[in-house]
Amino acid sequence: MVEVTLVGPMAEAAGTRKTEAEAATVGELIEALTARYGALFKQRARGSRIVLNGTPIQFKKGHKTALADGDEVAFLVPIGGG
Repeated sequence: MVEVTLVGPMAEAAGTRKTEAEAATVGELIEALTARYGALFKQRARGSRIVLNGTPIQFKKGHKTALADGDEVAFLVPIGGG
């Protein structure tokens, strides 16, 4: 089971800040959560920064990043600089 934290628009789309799900990869996790929370969740997930155990998934294998029981995934609001 993967623990999921949702922040800002992601929490609004899901109606919760914390949840759990079964998934083998980050991509599968997004699909499982989309099935649970709907298309708005998936749309907002595309613009989110996704972090696995404190490391952004772009520094791993992106949506193909493997998940294990007890992992913590956070969907964060992207921050832009200027």
